[in-house]
Amino acid sequence: MTACDTYADGTGFWTHYVRSDGAAGYIKDGNGSQAGCGSGTTPSGMYIDRFRPCRNMSYGLVCLEDWMYVS
Repeated sequence: MTACDTYADGTGFWTHYVRSDGAAGYIKDGNGSQAGCGSGTTPSGMYIDRFRPCRNMSYGLVCLEDWMYVS
């Protein structure tokens, strides 16, 4: 899974995910809109069940309410 920030607007882009075992976490694009993205993989035998995009605003993290399920 990846998180890519393509806007030079001062806010970060993260992907919030939940794995098949219920563990949750974030993939973060740590370099803003510069080349390269944040990425991560799941442990063997696990998969990403659902995810949602988030913006790291100056006042806190704002994520879409609805999850996107992976089929």
